[in-house]
Amino acid sequence: MPIWTPSAVMPNKPAPAGRVELLAPAGERAAAYAAFAFGADAVYTGLPRFSARAEAVNLSSRELEEITTYAHSRARPKRVYVTLNTLIREEELPEVVRALALCEACGVDAVIVQDLGVARLVRRHFPSLKLHASTQLALHNLEGVQAAARLGFRRVTLARELTLDEIRSIARKAPVEIEIFLHGALCYSYSGLCLYSALLRQRSGNRGACAYPCRMVFHAMENKPPDFPHDGKKVSTRWKTGAPAAGGMVFSMKDLANGASIPELAAASVASLKIEGRKKSPLYVAAAVNYHRKLLDRSFQPGEQEEAARDLQTIFSRPWTPLYLKNRRQPGVVDPNITGHRGTPLGRVEHATRDYLQFRTHLPLEVHDGIQIDLPGEARPFGFAVEAITLHTGRRVFEAPADSLIEVPLPPQAPFLAKGTPLFLASSQAVKRRYRFDLPNPCDLRRRFPLQVVLRLSQTDLQAKATAKADGFSLEANATLFGPFEKAHRPQAVEQAVETAFSKLGDTPFTLCSLCLDCPDFFIPVSKLNALRRDLMDQLTARLQSAREAKTAGILSHLKSAAPEARQKSPAAAFLLKTDQPDVLLDAFPDGRIPRVTEVIVELGRASVEAIEALQHLLPDAIDFRLALPVITRSWNREALKAQIRHFLDRGQMLWEAANLSALDFLPRNGGIQWSADWPLYTLNTEAMAEGWEAGVRRFTLSPEDTLENIRRLVLASAAPFVWPVHRDPPLFISETCPQAAGGSCPGPAQCTLDMQTRTNKAGETVVSVNRGCRFYTLLERPMLLP
Repeated sequence: MPIWTPSAVMPNKPAPAGRVELLAPAGERAAAYAAFAFGADAVYTGLPRFSARAEAVNLSSRELEEITTYAHSRARPKRVYVTLNTLIREEELPEVVRALALCEACGVDAVIVQDLGVARLVRRHFPSLKLHASTQLALHNLEGVQAAARLGFRRVTLARELTLDEIRSIARKAPVEIEIFLHGALCYSYSGLCLYSALLRQRSGNRGACAYPCRMVFHAMENKPPDFPHDGKKVSTRWKTGAPAAGGMVFSMKDLANGASIPELAAASVASLKIEGRKKSPLYVAAAVNYHRKLLDRSFQPGEQEEAARDLQTIFSRPWTPLYLKNRRQPGVVDPNITGHRGTPLGRVEHATRDYLQFRTHLPLEVHDGIQIDLPGEARPFGFAVEAITLHTGRRVFEAPADSLIEVPLPPQAPFLAKGTPLFLASSQAVKRRYRFDLPNPCDLRRRFPLQVVLRLSQTDLQAKATAKADGFSLEANATLFGPFEKAHRPQAVEQAVETAFSKLGDTPFTLCSLCLDCPDFFIPVSKLNALRRDLMDQLTARLQSAREAKTAGILSHLKSAAPEARQKSPAAAFLLKTDQPDVLLDAFPDGRIPRVTEVIVELGRASVEAIEALQHLLPDAIDFRLALPVITRSWNREALKAQIRHFLDRGQMLWEAANLSALDFLPRNGGIQWSADWPLYTLNTEAMAEGWEAGVRRFTLSPEDTLENIRRLVLASAAPFVWPVHRDPPLFISETCPQAAGGSCPGPAQCTLDMQTRTNKAGETVVSVNRGCRFYTLLERPMLLP
């Protein structure tokens, strides 16, 4: 007979239909609880490996289980996503499988992925985990979203550079959820397409180790043509004179801040609004979530929004920008003069000596608050803690109200401060008090699976059977407690003793769902009941662990045998030549005969159809001709590109190259297209190759940031053809932001006379920014020539 059944074992509820998710960063355990305490619907976090924020604290396996359990236990359940959003090398695949198994064991709601090999592993082996496409995939149009959906992604995080019109158009037609960044730090380059840190610093941003060279000062060099053809085009036809290149931190972006556009974003069918900041403190997360939660709910009282914005800026903030949400020519998105935390405006210097500073404070100020000051010519502000406050009456106070004329002592190393110098509040004790929150007891937070126990009691023995289902595994344990047992005087007390014993599941991964005791007519000592329970739980726990390990071992075994379908490799002497300027090749090789080259690839989008066809018609039959789709196709050049594609498809063009997932959806999927993959599709492991192979890719270009050792592993593991670029001129940055207009001035594309700007930094790195239709490609000063 059943003697115990819970009243509150409920499955997780989905988010209410139509509710826009507020997604917050959780670089550490406390940040997750701060996010939930102030209204986040979900958090995204990372593990110690394979996170694009490797320098964040990230979570241990136990912390991940704890936070996920807490999130799912709320009256309105929250969600937890794990970032496995780096590129994975071949030797790392087994560790990735273990990380995914951990995510499944902890019950996380989704994993955020850049590497298509990781996506394949999730889809094939961990179907309980939802797949979210990281912004590192650089998805920026509907075609890219549709291609991601076919690969099993349930959500796509769009590139930060998109306009509201583009977001609205994509979100309303997308077959999956759309997530966008709402607030936080910006990269100069499209995310996932930055190679600067990897190629010049040996620290890959695509592998979570970015050195942030974009935050450095770059000095303008003399605008003169270089003494070499930079990307295959004659120097005389690509260089235009103009104003000197801007100097300063011309690649250092302000912080994204689109809180004011939340109503429009919510109306645009966006599913999730994301706050950036896994390297930020729990205090920052609390203030950022509070500010955007109240904007989303429209719950600010008069005056509260301004205070909440100041709180957030005080904790950490660069100057804010809406980026290109409302205007794709938005000026002033770069902060070329100061980097790092700025704070919120506090006042201006009225008088200063070597020892003290006098000013009228616009905000309340108290002892131990922090003040920062921008210094002309310095990349970082000067800051100090307030050690004392004196009112203009001469009275010392602990706290001064707003609009007080005060004096504070300056530290000995303080620079000269001129009258009118702006002051910023960069740390506030009052702000810290406003965002306090509680941390739960981790002992109470374990993921638990429903347990059923059946007991059959007789005078001679007690037979026990325990069953549970966990992560798709059916578990069973059996144990026998031998008697003889004495007749019970009070059978009801026996039932109570059994229920008490089997409810004490402690630190096990199980929770009692049902308990049946047959014939409670004999007395059993409590100590023996506890021993029986421990025996059953030990068996079930061991079997769950064994089942998980067996699954992981099976996946790892599969990895060793699963390689893309083999095909004959290209001859060793084959050379490929790629350009987006066919006129250069026409000038250099007017008869179309290019020595040793077996294939010419022309990228669409820049050259006219007539120029491309002129080259195509000149090439001899021994040279294959392939067309490549550009890595970036925005709404304003989408139709022109589609017209070019239709033109060449109608003429039987079958050889094509993809540099973004979107390419696979611009062309018909069953039209006999023979695809190759350029480096931005990132094939660093055999699982990514297998994913590409199933999508129709039959040749793979090795990544410029890959290692020789990893390339050797790939070549040995697969017979699929690889391309090894020996003359490399890959963009370090691909950006919609003009470095020349870093100070906020821009003549507009029609009046712009600048084609290329050259800059160098204190590390001696010289780069060239090339303007192509107000999209900027920052290149090495000279191409890389490899053996």
